[in-house]
Amino acid sequence: MRAAAPTHRFVSLLPALVFLAFASIVLSWNLGAGSLLPSDDAIYARAAFEALQSGRLLDVTWLGRPLFEKGPVLFWALEAAQAVLGPTDLAVQVPGVVAGVMLLALLIAAARVAGCSRGAALAGAGLVLATNLLVFNARRPMTDVPGAALGLAGFLLIAFGAGRGRAVAGGALLGLSALVKLVSPAPFVLALILLQADRGFRRPARLALAFVAAAAVALPWHAAMTAVHGAPFLDTYFGYHLFRRATEAIVGEGASIYTVWFVEREGPTAILLLLAVVAAVPLAVRGNRLARAALALLAGASLPLAASRTALPHYLVPLLPGFGLAAAAVIDAAFRGRGGLASRVLADPGAALGAEPTGRGMRLRVLAGAALGLALLMTFLGSNVRDLDDPDYGPGAKAVCQAVRAQGATARLEATVDLHDPAISWYCDRAVAFLGIDPGFLAATSGIPMLADVVRPLDAAGIRGLAARRAFVVTVPGRVDALAAAADAAGARLSDRRDFPGRVLVTILPRD
Repeated sequence: MRAAAPTHRFVSLLPALVFLAFASIVLSWNLGAGSLLPSDDAIYARAAFEALQSGRLLDVTWLGRPLFEKGPVLFWALEAAQAVLGPTDLAVQVPGVVAGVMLLALLIAAARVAGCSRGAALAGAGLVLATNLLVFNARRPMTDVPGAALGLAGFLLIAFGAGRGRAVAGGALLGLSALVKLVSPAPFVLALILLQADRGFRRPARLALAFVAAAAVALPWHAAMTAVHGAPFLDTYFGYHLFRRATEAIVGEGASIYTVWFVEREGPTAILLLLAVVAAVPLAVRGNRLARAALALLAGASLPLAASRTALPHYLVPLLPGFGLAAAAVIDAAFRGRGGLASRVLADPGAALGAEPTGRGMRLRVLAGAALGLALLMTFLGSNVRDLDDPDYGPGAKAVCQAVRAQGATARLEATVDLHDPAISWYCDRAVAFLGIDPGFLAATSGIPMLADVVRPLDAAGIRGLAARRAFVVTVPGRVDALAAAADAAGARLSDRRDFPGRVLVTILPRD
């Protein structure tokens, strides 16, 4: 009997383990192939590499300059991965995949703790896995999925756990989430506060204890950074990333752009997600704890989106836990709840129709589960096959750097022109300046703190300096003529044009 209990537990966990193994495979599909996005992805990868080289644990630099954008936890993970796998695309993508699988495991755990059936819990997590929002962002060296995973872990312990120890542990996880990205725990904190209106979740003393633990974990790093760097850290970390992004549309703006991204990237999966949310509302009204938790999480994730005028697609990642738990609650109510027709038919079709029991209930449950699994697989492929098959998001930068390295002339690559592409520094292992002759490019980039010392206008004297050094610069096809005209006006010329996907490499030489 003693040996049977662990065996039984393993068998009960086997479906979840198989699902998580499948999730690990698909999230890792073609990982390390292609190239990183020419955006913050390459900046964070390079910053972690510089921190690993210099042994910096408190903070990081990018191109030798302090980077105050995010907390240290993501960079610790990226540094650890690069220490094992080297400074490669694969290394910097692994932490996000691990966090993605962790997020799915936590969704299953939360649904099960709330009383959902095993199948419903797996289906809710499966719907999240089917989203491009998870698959695309979990395969990036970004903060959103790791921050959401840690936040959900903290939420699970605080909302569904018992005892002060779990409240403290949950608060510590929320603190770690804040050290990934300052606003990462916000959806979960807001959800916990909203749930205090529900007697089933109302534990103000435990919640206060959790918040104290979160502050104890998060505050020391912030205090240390303030002591070391002072006003520059405070101005960037809080002033820019909280207040300015809440009041200025630095990139995209408004709820409409979120809707466009959501529909374009998710396709049919968006319909399933919205149906799950709509169906969860009456369940929450009737007192379903998981449905109430799911709607609180969705509200907590939506409030920061509404408060900020800056809109970026990965800001939608915190919605995933609420979507997944809403789907689990709805599926559980439909197929296991006592009052539903689907429940009665699947439990025993004959009895549900007033006939004698037929014994076919189990087989029909298996068939229904298989049909649901197949539907989720089809939605997964429809939303994600393109990214899994060809994860090449910055092929031009990678190809340029391969060509320059092959020539043994990396030191001659000095800048981009009218082009914001941090992947050049990552792939060429070289600090480059982002020079601009287009006023629009300079206006769009010069106000971003991490680019403050990197973006500079390219005037005639600058062009002549590049020409004297026979420097390489990278631009986009549409700006070659403008660069050629500026070079000609400065007494220089362009030479040795080489075209790559979306990028052009040219040499600036003195005019003969």
